[in-house]
Amino acid sequence: MTSEQEALSSSLEDYLETIYLVAREQGAARSKDIIGRLSVSAASVTEALRALDSRGLVNYAPYALITLTPKGEIRAREILHRHETLRDFFVEVLGVDPRVADSGACRIEHVISDEILDSMITYTATVRETNRPAAGDFAAETNGRAKALPGRANIKVPGGKRLRVAAGSASSASLASLPENT
Repeated sequence: MTSEQEALSSSLEDYLETIYLVAREQGAARSKDIIGRLSVSAASVTEALRALDSRGLVNYAPYALITLTPKGEIRAREILHRHETLRDFFVEVLGVDPRVADSGACRIEHVISDEILDSMITYTATVRETNRPAAGDFAAETNGRAKALPGRANIKVPGGKRLRVAAGSASSASLASLPENT
């Protein structure tokens, strides 16, 4: 991240992302749109808009429509890209519920490094290209509880043992120990 990117707090990034999404849908944003989407007070929105305006990321004047500057749009797209990458990874690779994944992505998008994000993009693309089974198609039982796994037929468990996971639901998973050299 550049120092310019680091200068934005998580909260300001959320505002910028929200303005981008609203503007994409409606052409421009209004304070009440932001208030509704982020469940924040009017005073908080005004403070955030002033901060974003002073950084040259939005065009803001009281009671006027809010638009992104070219610099603000680029930054908002970067934030949204991180969010969508994380959400897709959580849903497609880890099998996380989309609502939970979206919420988690919103929190993590502000702190994840570009290197980790790039690796997640590469891995998600690999999963998509190889047509691996969808998350949850296989299950493993650990400590008497079944757990869905993202399309992995062989897993390593504590103690260095490897298990072959049979297709099935989490409630009907069947496991077979593999030889140590597998």
